[in-house]
Amino acid sequence: MSLVNICMKSSALNDIKDLGLNYTLSDDSLNVIVNDLPYDYDHSIIDPDMQFCHILGINWNDVYNIELLTNEVN
Repeated sequence: MSLVNICMKSSALNDIKDLGLNYTLSDDSLNVIVNDLPYDYDHSIIDPDMQFCHILGINWNDVYNIELLTNEVN
């Protein structure tokens, strides 16, 4: 299974805790590690990264970048 790192504003920490997601916190950013989700072509949000955050309940305005960490074939 692929993992994704979402680098976010550290001010989003309480929201991430409320969502129960795994994270690491540095002085200026928050890194959230989650399992990758399949893209839904029929979803109302077309941008894959925005859709990904929406499905997870993450505020897109708090995101710096999204990075695929692993891409394993099962």
